[in-house]
This record gives sequence, structure tokens and C-alpha cells, in this order.
Amino acid sequence: MRRRVAALIGALSALPASAWLLPPASSVASSPVGVHAVAVPAGGRPLDSSHPTRVIGDGTAASCTSAAVLAAVRSGGIIRFSCGRNPVTIRMDATAKVMNTSARSSLMEVGW
Repeated sequence: MRRRVAALIGALSALPASAWLLPPASSVASSPVGVHAVAVPAGGRPLDSSHPTRVIGDGTAASCTSAAVLAAVRSGGIIRFSCGRNPVTIRMDATAKVMNTSARSSLMEVGW
């Protein structure tokens, strides 16, 4: 194994410096032959989450409970978490089942 590694290092060190340079940005940004951009269908585009229909929590970690998540998911719509500035773990007491039985979308926005 050591001989293989030494041989590989020797082979790499014999390469000219130009072989170690990254390709120009223009060639990286171009698509490979046969690949082209396609339109994203309306159902796959980002949703506007600036006006949530449900908010879980009141800005404190203690207010973000399993019951609040279950109630929000059951109601559907755009759901935002307001659990404070620090990351929070919500231990779920039951599975939150998303049932999309209507034309309206459901979105859970998480982050900090």
C-alpha cells in the first residue's frame, strides 16, 4: 500500500504546475454537451412565505411544542416557527401527517 501511495505522489509531483490549476470560470459555468435548461413547472417553484397562515410559538423555546406543530400541520397552509434566537429541538409526541387533499399548498418554513 505504501508503495502505491509513493508511486501516486511521485506521478502527481511530475505533473506541470498548469495541471493543478482550476479551469477558467467561463468553462465551469457552461453546460455539458446535450444538457440544457428547462422551465420549472408552477407547482415546483418557490412559494411566497412572507405572510404565514400559521405561526408555531410566541418567540420562546418553551412555546414550540409537539401539540402546536400537530395543530398547525393539521390545519395546513404556510407554517412558520417562532421559537427564539437559538436552535430548538421539538420532541414530537405523535407523527405530524401532512394530508394534501385540497388545491392549497402546505409549506413549513424553518431556520434561524
